[in-house]
Amino acid sequence: MIRKYIVFAFLLIFQFASYSQTANDMFDAGMEKSKKGLLNEAIVDFTKVVDKSPYFYDAYLERGKCNFALGKKDAAIADFTKAIEKKADYHHAFFQRGIVYADLGNDKAALADFAKVIELKPKFFEAYSKRGLLNLKANKNDLAIADYSKAIELNAKEGDYYYNRAFAYKALLKEDLAISDLNKAIEIKPGLANAFYERAILLDKKNQIPAAIIDYSKAIELKIANQDVFKRRAYAYFKTQKYAEAIKDLSKLIDEFKTKEAEIYTYRGISYNNTANYPAAIKDFSKATTLNPKNEVNFIQRGVSYMKTNKTQQAIVDFSKSININPDNPDSYSNRAELYTKQKKYELAIEDYNKSLKLKPDAENYFLRGGCKEIMGNSDGACEDLNLAANLGHKKAKSLLDKCISAGDKKSREKNNNNSKNIYK
Repeated sequence: MIRKYIVFAFLLIFQFASYSQTANDMFDAGMEKSKKGLLNEAIVDFTKVVDKSPYFYDAYLERGKCNFALGKKDAAIADFTKAIEKKADYHHAFFQRGIVYADLGNDKAALADFAKVIELKPKFFEAYSKRGLLNLKANKNDLAIADYSKAIELNAKEGDYYYNRAFAYKALLKEDLAISDLNKAIEIKPGLANAFYERAILLDKKNQIPAAIIDYSKAIELKIANQDVFKRRAYAYFKTQKYAEAIKDLSKLIDEFKTKEAEIYTYRGISYNNTANYPAAIKDFSKATTLNPKNEVNFIQRGVSYMKTNKTQQAIVDFSKSININPDNPDSYSNRAELYTKQKKYELAIEDYNKSLKLKPDAENYFLRGGCKEIMGNSDGACEDLNLAANLGHKKAKSLLDKCISAGDKKSREKNNNNSKNIYK
């Protein structure tokens, strides 16, 4: 009788071993298929495993990963939840489920799962990283910094952790710390194009323009070829008066990206003006005025282009249009005054200089207004303007001041009145 029980027990052990081995074999087969990207076939194997062995929690986990990769997010959550039911401290299942919840936009559930992972495995650095990303998304920048700092403490060789922490520092206006993190991210991952791009933006903001241009160029070299990077680099070139380079980037925006931004045409037009390509500048400003007829700068700049090509009347029309749009821009008045002077319309010129100087005191405009006053016979007014110009650092005005007669010497002034018109000569 005892012998029969022993045989029976042996048969049970043998059957269980065979059963268990079969489940393990199917699980291994599923893993191989999963690695090869045969996800549906892998799911079939993992399903067979859990059918035979309902407590095989790793099979639920791996099937959940396959389902998520196939876009079956609800099925994935169900699998990860089942794995947790089978093993309550299964941190990998909490982590994977948190990833799916985050992908679905259920940040509250995702945060809870990542917190559980950290509770179970305090050194699981990926959980800090994932939670940090959610905190960053929610503008909880201090919490994001704390999470990424912990992730870095546990794994200092992951460039993305520094890159993401930089965004939190940037949001808190701690730009030097953000740049420092981007430096580290680039050191770890020299091909991290976005790190160069983000560092360029910060350097640009800090007016470190040459360094910003280098980073914009590196980002472009690493295949960040969107409109924004070319636009930013173009403006950086413009700020450093590298107008030929600015024109190339602005032309790319116009010709390849088909931009309809009036501002792009404005900047290229100004760049053409500064490289003496006035016909091209006029064309760009004309396009800009069509796209944005309410920006007086385009009329002012086109007026300058007309001035340079001796199209005086067209320039006056443009400066007048700019004044109608914005009567508080001093450049419109001073440019039109210069043209009125050229036409010998000195009263109109003086009137425009008055308006320009009221808006913005300027040494050159005081000097030029004084010249008009002298021609009109107002030598005292001319001397007053020379003095104002000289006080603002105008070198030629300083050199002419000795020709002015003392304002208190009335007799001398009357005696020498015939010579008063030689002040500017």
